[in-house]
Amino acid sequence: LTEKLFTQQAKSEYLDYYERVLFSHILACYDPEQGMCCYYTPMRPGHPRVYGTPYETFWCCTGTGMQAPAKFAQLTYAHGRNDLFVNFLMPSSVNWREKGVAVRQTTAFPDRDETEIVIAEVQAPTDFSLNLRVAKWMKAGSVNVRVNGEEIAAAVENGYVRLLRTWRKGDRVTMSFETELSIIGLPKSDGYLALSYGPVLLGAPMGPGGYEKKDFFHPKWTTVDRKIAITAAPLLFGSREEILKRTTDMLPVLKQAGVVDSGGQGLVQ
Repeated sequence: LTEKLFTQQAKSEYLDYYERVLFSHILACYDPEQGMCCYYTPMRPGHPRVYGTPYETFWCCTGTGMQAPAKFAQLTYAHGRNDLFVNFLMPSSVNWREKGVAVRQTTAFPDRDETEIVIAEVQAPTDFSLNLRVAKWMKAGSVNVRVNGEEIAAAVENGYVRLLRTWRKGDRVTMSFETELSIIGLPKSDGYLALSYGPVLLGAPMGPGGYEKKDFFHPKWTTVDRKIAITAAPLLFGSREEILKRTTDMLPVLKQAGVVDSGGQGLVQ
């Protein structure tokens, strides 16, 4: 539905929602080892997911889950008559057949706050507008764009940096930025909070809690019956603004100590 709405009216808030759901819900539902999906995501702090098994499990969500991967990259790019839109940061490539243009994106986001776009193929020097999305979670004023190494003073229009020029094979565009940390509250609850690094929801390691690896894969049950005590969940004191400021203020210290890298990974640890 969000994809259809975006094709009718290219509002940046549609992409903010789409990206958050893709990175922090849909992709997060898949077990990285076997590719099995979970039945649902519990909202209780300290509660784990349970994934299906390859041959003994076929929940209703397993069936719909098989269809989802085919569309994971579908809205990464979009185009108009003379515009190519780069909507999401993910290693990918696209063929714009009408223009005879192929574009390749290389990025390690969210481990690194940057991406590179290369004009991989073009039949001849071609005029079009390359539009790079400036997401809501990118710190205001932090976006830096370079074309073939030269910094471009590009303004943000309708949520995009618009680069209109004659493009040639091998042209390189790099975009760097600062990712903001934010707090997301559970709807209708003042006590449960989550930290999000850009569109990526963060998790805190809580120890084994009496679980073994096999407990997270089950052919019948959709949830683990044993629960980590709610009192064992991390407690954060203060207003949301105070918690966010204290956490953000710690980031430079953690980077200097080598606890996190330049992309902010490892923040919760």
